[in-house]
Amino acid sequence: QNGVYVLSHVPRTQFVDMQVNDNGETYALYMRDTYDALQGGFDPENHSDFGIFKVSNTGILDLTFGTNGLAERDLEVSEDPMSLLLTSTNKLIVAGFNISTHKWFEAGQNSGYGKLNRGFAASFLINGEIDNSIPNGYNTYHFPADSATFIHKIIEYTSTEYVLCGFTIEAPNEGGYRRKGLVMSITPDLQLNSDFNEIGHIIYTHAMPSTSIGQATVSYLHDIDITSDQKLIFTGERNATSGLAQVGIYMFRLKRTAEQGLAIDEQTNSLVAAIYPNPVVDNLLAVEVQEQSDLRIFSIEGKLVFEGQLEKGMNAISLPNDLKGIAIARVITEKGKTYTQKLTIY
Repeated sequence: QNGVYVLSHVPRTQFVDMQVNDNGETYALYMRDTYDALQGGFDPENHSDFGIFKVSNTGILDLTFGTNGLAERDLEVSEDPMSLLLTSTNKLIVAGFNISTHKWFEAGQNSGYGKLNRGFAASFLINGEIDNSIPNGYNTYHFPADSATFIHKIIEYTSTEYVLCGFTIEAPNEGGYRRKGLVMSITPDLQLNSDFNEIGHIIYTHAMPSTSIGQATVSYLHDIDITSDQKLIFTGERNATSGLAQVGIYMFRLKRTAEQGLAIDEQTNSLVAAIYPNPVVDNLLAVEVQEQSDLRIFSIEGKLVFEGQLEKGMNAISLPNDLKGIAIARVITEKGKTYTQKLTIY
C-alpha cells in the first residue's frame, strides 16, 4: 500500500536486510523478539528469533514460501540476524550472532562485553525450507582466543565461497575489552574455508588502546563490497589514536592469491605495514607492522624529520609538534621490505 509492504500479522518484528532476485521478487530478513507488555519482559526461555518472508514484484506476500509465507528459525535461545544472502545456487543464507543461554546483557552487540556470543550462518532452500544438507541447517563460529564472535555481513565471493565480516571481543581478566575486526571465509556447507589464510579467518587489531575505558580497543567491520577485479573492500569503525576513545570510519582492501589462497592487505603492501590515521591529527600516528622495523618520515623537500624503531604489532607514534603539511613515511623491515605512504599532517 502506497509503495510500502508491512508484515502486520507478525508482532514485534524488526526489518533487517533484503535481497531481490532477477524477477523482482524480494526476500526480506527480520528479527522477532518475545517482549510481552503485559508481563513486562521477554520470554525467559527465548529472547528473539528470526525469519524470512518473500514478496512478489507487485507487493503480495508469497504464501507458498516457507509456512504460510514465513520461514522462521529458533536456533538457540537468542538470535540477532544481521545479513541475508541470496546465492547464485538459489539458497538463502542468514548470518548474525546468537547466544546459547538467556543472558541478553551479554548478547547485545552494544550491551556488556559479550562473553558467550557465537557467530552463526543458517541456510534455507529457495522455497523457505530448512537446508537439511547441512546438519541442523546452520553452523556457529567461535574463536577460542577471544571471548565472543559477532557477524555483521555475508556476501558471495564465488559460487563456492562466502565471505563474512564482523568482530570478536576479548575480555581479559585485567579489564579493558578488546574489539577486533573479523574477516571469515566459509564454504557452501557453512564450514570454515581452509583455503583462506589456512584457518578460514583473519582477526585484525586495527585500533589503539583507549585510556578512557581501561585500555580497551574498538575495531569492527560492518560491510563488504567486491570490486570489478574481485578485490574485497571492508568498511568499519575503529579508534585510531591512543588516549580518549574516538571511533571513526575506516576502510581497507584485500585480494586473494590463487597460489597460496591467502588474503593480502593491499593497503599495507603485502602486510608490511599499516599507517593511520591519514590525515594525521594532533601529530599522533599509529603504525602496525608484522616484524621489527624502522620508521623514517621525510618532509616534502626530502629532509629526514623523524626516525624511530617499531616493534611487531601496533605502535603509537608522537610526531614533532612543528611537523605540519605533507610528509612521506617509510617503513623498512628487518628483512629489508619497504612500505612508503604519503601523509597529510594537520
